Amino acid sequence: MARDIVAAVRARWPGAHIWGGHSWGGKLAVAAAATDSDGTRGLILVDAVPASPYRIGDPAGVVESLFAGELDPWPTLDSALVSVRQLPQYAPWTPEVELAFRRAVAVQRDGRVIPLLSRAKGIAILQSLATDLTQSAAAIRSPVLVLSAPHSFFEQAQHALFPTAAFVSLAGNHWLQISNVGGVSSAVLTWLTGNRL
Repeated sequence: MARDIVAAVRARWPGAHIWGGHSWGGKLAVAAAATDSDGTRGLILVDAVPASPYRIGDPAGVVESLFAGELDPWPTLDSALVSVRQLPQYAPWTPEVELAFRRAVAVQRDGRVIPLLSRAKGIAILQSLATDLTQSAAAIRSPVLVLSAPHSFFEQAQHALFPTAAFVSLAGNHWLQISNVGGVSSAVLTWLTGNRL
């Protein structure tokens, strides 16, 4: 997947890149940055799963607990919006959060709303966390920014993988790019400026 993403990005935007990813996407961003090698100018990890193996004993149970309330269809878009506003991953609810949610669903002709994340996709993603990308992380020579939520499960592993990275802990939940937009933006801009990226 990382090779395909790098090929698509290089074709569309030749030159150097700053790779970034959140959660499981962080593991993928590490693979992309290592694959892009000389074209990588930086890497930004937002409360990201570490590149080292991360095993989950009960992927199906974790999918249910993490994404309960957004895995089953809703009868209408209005009912979907009312339902997900109550979920911690969508707090605080803002117009940008609503837009992000709308991009993650498909509205059928009959008005039903189908989430693009299924239980099977969620389980496959969680199982892929066991993939060992430690060597890929070690190959990255560009600046790295690691943003973490308080009490992040992943921060300690990131310190071991990227000992020279810039680490910033931000108030919010695992979905920092939603729960603390201003903090993420400020940290990224400061890091970009400090590294002349």
